[in-house]
Amino acid sequence: MLRVGKLADYAVVILHFLGKRPEEQFTMDTIATHTFLPKATVRKLLRTLNQSALVVSRRGAHGGYQIARPPQEISVADAIAAVEGPLTLTECCSNPCDCGIAPSCDLNGSWLSVNHIVLEVLNKVSVADLAHPEASPDAVQYVSVGL
Repeated sequence: MLRVGKLADYAVVILHFLGKRPEEQFTMDTIATHTFLPKATVRKLLRTLNQSALVVSRRGAHGGYQIARPPQEISVADAIAAVEGPLTLTECCSNPCDCGIAPSCDLNGSWLSVNHIVLEVLNKVSVADLAHPEASPDAVQYVSVGL
């Protein structure tokens, strides 16, 4: 089964929460409380999202965390890549390719095409789109694939 990892999913939850009020800063405790995520997980993900320039942090008594860009400018692919690295469906899609049978595999090029299509769709869906999928019908379209 193809599945987004739990931490990447939680990163999207955090970005969605911060994106609802992009001009405000929130403490780690507030984010954990409102997202129902464990504080340790929120701490880890905020560090990762900060390093990936998806959130900004400010220290001090009036500090906190804030989304770095408008939520409509942050794609689901950005969030997944921040936590899991580049999206690769199979070993032959990674660079460099780590698959031992790649030189003799007939499917090598086909997986690259599928990987590209999945990444293209995830790049079209923003964190803002996830909050109101019915309001953004153009965000995701069915793709006709000719491999």
